[in-house]
Amino acid sequence: MVCGVVSNPQLKQVLINSGIDILGQEINIITWFNRLVLGLAADRNIDAIGLFGEISETSTPQRLAAKSILKAFTKIENIQLDTKGLDKQYESILEDVQKQKDPPSFCPGIG
Repeated sequence: MVCGVVSNPQLKQVLINSGIDILGQEINIITWFNRLVLGLAADRNIDAIGLFGEISETSTPQRLAAKSILKAFTKIENIQLDTKGLDKQYESILEDVQKQKDPPSFCPGIG
């Protein structure tokens, strides 16, 4: 899921036309650099759109969120981007997680 915010209310239609949910009151949850950039854009009357993807945890790279954001961006800009690299990285992460969950195939016995 991708949500967006805008520095200019007229840009909301761009998000709506691209099927991107608009963040409303929950905009307070945007922090740090993202909020700084959007705030500076609004203060300087620069049209800006912030796209945010849903993440599952903050300690690992979020390949699916990145892919979702890129796909939303391609809708807005009407361009194509290759996300196969992100797909491969995500599959690698899934394999690592599965290996951690699976019991080892060799278990030493008591002799």
